[in-house]
Amino acid sequence: TATVDFTVSATAGLNLAVSYLDMTYAPNPALEGSNLAVSVLVRNVGDIASSKFNVHFYDRDPEAGGTSIGLASMEALPAGASATATIQWEVTSADRRPIFVVVDPEGTQATESTREDNTAFAFLTVVSLPDFAISPNELVLSPSFPSPGDPTTLTVKVSNLGGQSANNVVVSLFN
Repeated sequence: TATVDFTVSATAGLNLAVSYLDMTYAPNPALEGSNLAVSVLVRNVGDIASSKFNVHFYDRDPEAGGTSIGLASMEALPAGASATATIQWEVTSADRRPIFVVVDPEGTQATESTREDNTAFAFLTVVSLPDFAISPNELVLSPSFPSPGDPTTLTVKVSNLGGQSANNVVVSLFN
């Protein structure tokens, strides 16, 4: 048996990284027609500091036609450090969709050891606006067959077919 003592010395270089585990939404779920804060923790897992860089946010995959929803400019990130990139986005449609983040797509960090961990996505659920509906079957006269001059009450059941709740909804009757 032979034994050799040695010291491992390697330079990892600069490496900015994001993970879907570090993406957050506020509020979650998102509400259609409202602003949403989208955040991601960006880590420098390398041993060299970065210079300034951008983090881009997309509604769906940017390589498949996804739409840019914002950009966060980041200061230099020391080796081993992390910082949060956040944008505000007005959500205009309701569904479940992937939100992508891409660190430094411009390639300003030319010495980055790998770019394989510069993109992440997480699914976002967006709750639809209230959607009020009245069915003819939900209109009730009392009395059912009023005579001319009788005081009459019309009761209307309004249903909310949307995902968001609504309070103090005004219902008007027009002649």
